[in-house]
Amino acid sequence: MNQERESIRGWATALWGEPAGVVAFQRKRFKLTLPNRQDIGTWSIGKKILYVLAFPIFIPYAIILYVLNFWEIYPKWPTRTGTLTVRGTLPYGPAIDFVDLMKKAPKKSWVVFSRSHVVFVQDGLDQGAPVPFWQSGPELNVELTPGAEEGALRIYWPEHGQAVLKLSEEEEALVRSFAQSYGEGWSRFR
Repeated sequence: MNQERESIRGWATALWGEPAGVVAFQRKRFKLTLPNRQDIGTWSIGKKILYVLAFPIFIPYAIILYVLNFWEIYPKWPTRTGTLTVRGTLPYGPAIDFVDLMKKAPKKSWVVFSRSHVVFVQDGLDQGAPVPFWQSGPELNVELTPGAEEGALRIYWPEHGQAVLKLSEEEEALVRSFAQSYGEGWSRFR
């Protein structure tokens, strides 16, 4: 795993001409906060069937959440490892394109990042140069926030969209060391 990580880091550093960090990310769930977009589309068929069968049980729960939302009381539930949170306001074109592509992408991948780039590379490619399945454009901003509750790696689009990756503790430690070495001016510690 470390050999593959170093290989991808060398590829990105040579390609971009700036230091790059590489972390493993295994997506387990989506958390969408986009107007007019429900995250039920990211569920498996088993979860959809369970949702339909258990719907009558959740009506009191939904009423309680509605009342709490009406009074602007928001419970603070911790974000679990492997969560990809995407939020935005209208228009949110790049954020939706990102979500749609990530739904089709492999769940286990490498995230390669630098000050001005983010690339998702498929895990397990032992031959040749890595092949990215999503890469950022020049309009994107990257921020490292090690120790944050929601996630350590944030991606911002100019149209008020944002994606946050909640990494494992080991990978977050790698982001923290990268931020301490190269993150002057674009990383934030919690």
